[in-house]
Amino acid sequence: MSCGERVTELIGSSDPGFQAKTDAIMDKYWYFFDKDRSDSLSWDEWRYANSAFAVVDALVILEAFDADRDQSLSSTEQNAWRSKMREMFSAFGYQPTPEQHAAMVAAWALSQTDDDPSASLIELSRFNLLLWNSFYQ
Repeated sequence: MSCGERVTELIGSSDPGFQAKTDAIMDKYWYFFDKDRSDSLSWDEWRYANSAFAVVDALVILEAFDADRDQSLSSTEQNAWRSKMREMFSAFGYQPTPEQHAAMVAAWALSQTDDDPSASLIELSRFNLLLWNSFYQ
């Protein structure tokens, strides 16, 4: 089973295009994460890969939705991000289960580092990690 197949199965997407995109990303960057060239990921390699993807994803989110370029997402910018994510989920045939939605809400709450309603790079990165980890449980 390819990495793309495993990720697609894990999140429950029905779109083969999602699997192909995931496989393409892993084919391109596998060498970066598989430091010992064992063709599998050790625990440390897995943690480093997840951390790297979480930060990169957070940077992409900021680039796309931080309209005022203050390096955080305001409530309005967060709403635009959520709306786009719902649109993308739908395009990939993915509908979060009630359990997955609850995990998303919990991950968001746990990712907050302060009482400020904005979302910083650190908070977005933490959200990504917590969300992805919730899919493995």
